[in-house]
Amino acid sequence: MFLHKLLLLSVLMFTGTAVYGQTFSGTTNDQTHAYSYTLSIHNDSTVGFIYERDNRGIYAQHKGTIRQLNDTLFHINTEMQLGQFYMKTPYTDTLYIQIDKALAGQLRTIELEYADGSTKQQLQVSEQSSLLKIPVNKALFNAKKGKDHINISTRSESLTGGQLLTFRIPFGSAASFTQGGKEDFYVVIKEANLYTSGTPPLQTGHFSLKRSSN
Repeated sequence: MFLHKLLLLSVLMFTGTAVYGQTFSGTTNDQTHAYSYTLSIHNDSTVGFIYERDNRGIYAQHKGTIRQLNDTLFHINTEMQLGQFYMKTPYTDTLYIQIDKALAGQLRTIELEYADGSTKQQLQVSEQSSLLKIPVNKALFNAKKGKDHINISTRSESLTGGQLLTFRIPFGSAASFTQGGKEDFYVVIKEANLYTSGTPPLQTGHFSLKRSSN
């Protein structure tokens, strides 16, 4: 019995040393788009999971926990702290930015910049306003290459650690900041490799990552 416990403890210690305190990253394809991923596993069994694509046109930042099921299989449960997903819209003379009320108190300002960098505009976000409507300059924001997107940036001490995040919104689309979506999935971790197993995350599908830090 003592030897069995000692062997089990040795396995857990070895796996913990190889997994916890590590960051895994990589890029995988879903036929038409490339997602970039970062999954950080902390020593206290919490995780940070970020995925993005289209130059951050689609972006989600999750926090949660990881639980070890056997030598290589782990269960990850996370909730989205900040997400930005653009949607098609028929309006080309107005940029719409939808903000969840739960985020309005944390994202105080949003900066808008045209693709050519010629014009910047600061937008104030209040907890009462969850939909921003910004008239746009059609000469600077249209379907022509080089003018076919607009950049919006925001920062939050609680959500981004004060880091400025910039998102690229294509012409003919509306921006949407959201919070609260959950991702519950399993991963296999072997040495420097991490890949999903079973039912994958809903938004991204299956992915495979490499260890990028110790």
